[in-house]
Amino acid sequence: MNLHNWIESNVKYGRRLVGSSLRGANSGRKQFLQDKALSPILSKVAVEALQHATAGACVGLIGAYFSRHRSSARRTLAFGALGGAIGLGAGLTWRTRRLATHMGRGALQSMNNVRRERWLEKHPINYA
Repeated sequence: MNLHNWIESNVKYGRRLVGSSLRGANSGRKQFLQDKALSPILSKVAVEALQHATAGACVGLIGAYFSRHRSSARRTLAFGALGGAIGLGAGLTWRTRRLATHMGRGALQSMNNVRRERWLEKHPINYA
């Protein structure tokens, strides 16, 4: 196998893997949602994650206020905003973990099927 054929084969395989992972993630999402709309769930999650963002902002403000060096108001607000962003990200991640689990599991199952097909193409089994 020359280099061109090897590259072409691996690019095709990569495309098949990406396509199968997207289809698997989509099927995992559909399985989790069970014909419900995603937007109301995400709206609820975003509102609930605001609690985490508020807690993170408070921790950032308190941390900046009690630091060794008395900070300027700009630096204190920056720490508060950073804490809020981290809290929001953590809250969104935590609240959507079940959806992400279903999507990831679906993607992995689909990718494993493609990997098995490729292995059988490269290592055919002769039963006779």
